Amino acid sequence: MGGVGKLVSTVMILAISLMLAVAVSHLVMSFSKHYTRVEVIASSAHHGDPSIVVVVRNLGSNTLSIIDLHLNKVPVASLIGDSIQSINPDITKSPIQVKPGEGREIRIDLN
Repeated sequence: MGGVGKLVSTVMILAISLMLAVAVSHLVMSFSKHYTRVEVIASSAHHGDPSIVVVVRNLGSNTLSIIDLHLNKVPVASLIGDSIQSINPDITKSPIQVKPGEGREIRIDLN
């Protein structure tokens, strides 16, 4: 009877371990639905004006609305004409919507 008891307890421990592993896996997979990854790539053209390219990839589960950008804590809209030539697409006129799983590129042309 001792061998059967050990077998049953081993099976119970394995079942609990498997359920715990599935729960942790589900929790880790759900983390990607709660954040948005934003990548900023700074680039400069050799034969043109310098620019900053902001690549936004929404890996979350909600639609992301970009209404403003800041460079060194200064709103980009206040720098147009001074340090910035243009923003494409122009977020000062209408916000950019980035749906889940989608990526958008914002190009800031500098003076």
